[in-house]
Amino acid sequence: MGTGFKGAGFSWRHAAPAIGAVMLVQALVLHAMGHPPICTCGHVSLWYGDPAGSQSSQQLTDWYSWTHLLHGFLFYALLHWLFPRTPFALRLALAAGLEAGWEILENSPPIMARYRLQALARGYYGDSILNSLSDTVIALTGVTLAWRLPVRASIGFFVAVELWLALAIRDNLALNIVQLAWPSQALSDWQMRADSSCFRRAGRHCARLGQFIVRVFQLRIVRGGAVAAFGACQRAFQHLAQCLTLTFIGSVKALPGDALDRSFHFRGHIRLLSFRKRLAGGMFHDRHYLA
Repeated sequence: MGTGFKGAGFSWRHAAPAIGAVMLVQALVLHAMGHPPICTCGHVSLWYGDPAGSQSSQQLTDWYSWTHLLHGFLFYALLHWLFPRTPFALRLALAAGLEAGWEILENSPPIMARYRLQALARGYYGDSILNSLSDTVIALTGVTLAWRLPVRASIGFFVAVELWLALAIRDNLALNIVQLAWPSQALSDWQMRADSSCFRRAGRHCARLGQFIVRVFQLRIVRGGAVAAFGACQRAFQHLAQCLTLTFIGSVKALPGDALDRSFHFRGHIRLLSFRKRLAGGMFHDRHYLA
């Protein structure tokens, strides 16, 4: 589906203030709705790792930040379909409006009450303004990644993150939508049986995956190295595979904590060495991304 709307003349010079204005309106509306500027605990953390804890959706990032990254991929696909001829700067500004609109709707009393029917959100009374704005920035990061990555890589990344979240915290974007639209007690019971220690162990590797996503973003935008970016993307997926292995081992409680970590690193290292040998067969030549 295409339209005649081209957004001619809309550039990054227009997009930046437009996105800033959208986020300002978002913050003001949330403030008027009574949401706290930061976590009511009184401090700010970069990461909070318990999806059912009191500070979930209150700090800068948490497990659900990944679902907002996936929002960006969906928004990019939708806007590319609706407005294929418009400049990316305009689509990014429109995506900011979509995400800000969802953030306001998500933090409205009816939606919050609906969320509290879910097992992992029974203590949920909305996001802090800081967390909500962070979610918007993360969603825009997802839009930009979807713009720069090949279609197959974007689809693969989306599916991999959904599977990882399902294993790590027994929740993801798809389950979130299902529980919001059709709450299921059976699904809530399954989610509540998750091992909280698994959250912490998987969370230690979450930041590593995020670092490589940033690496992909920087290479594609700043240097434009397609092969190097694909290599960095491959490294991100390797770390995602590590996280999946870790959460699976943790879920069956095969080993105590320290032994689990040692076993995971040993097995993961052997698998990565084998995989890197296959990659080195001619597909990638930049040693920096194979080291």
